Amino acid sequence: SDYCEQTYFSHTAKYSQYCMDCLRIFHCELCYECVDCIKCYNLQNSQNCEDSSDSYFLKNCKGVKNSFGCINLRHKEYCFLNEQLTKEEYEARLKELKLDTVEGREHAREKVEEWFLQFPEKENHNVQIEGSTGDYLRNAKNSTNCFDCSEIWDCNYCTNLLESAHDCMDYDVWGMKAERIYECI
Repeated sequence: SDYCEQTYFSHTAKYSQYCMDCLRIFHCELCYECVDCIKCYNLQNSQNCEDSSDSYFLKNCKGVKNSFGCINLRHKEYCFLNEQLTKEEYEARLKELKLDTVEGREHAREKVEEWFLQFPEKENHNVQIEGSTGDYLRNAKNSTNCFDCSEIWDCNYCTNLLESAHDCMDYDVWGMKAERIYECI
């Protein structure tokens, strides 16, 4: 992790503050148990979200605020299990869940995981790639079997390369404008 403040028990956190128990978060703040989230604020128990805030148990959402248990939504607010509610209805349903207790949170998690099974999963989570294979790639070109990388081109069999890498092979964990790296970690 790099450029973080008060971020605990997290792996591959970049430019994040006051987060805990997260994996692959970038530019996030006040997040808890989030995986693969970018530019999120006060998000809890969520995965594959971007520009989302003040929500619980989101999956594959962008621009979602004040919502619970939603999947595949874009630019929505006050949704509960993908149902649009008024602010008052949303707050009443959220209060019923008792998310401030361990039992309430576990019951909510079980309910949401069952709910998510009704929806299809994305084949991959790539953004702006050209001639590349793998998953969780951002801005990749001519790269083969790479995973969890951003700003890469002409790379093969690489993982966790962040902030630019070029002409690399069998390389894991770093990036930072690396070039012509072979079999390194």
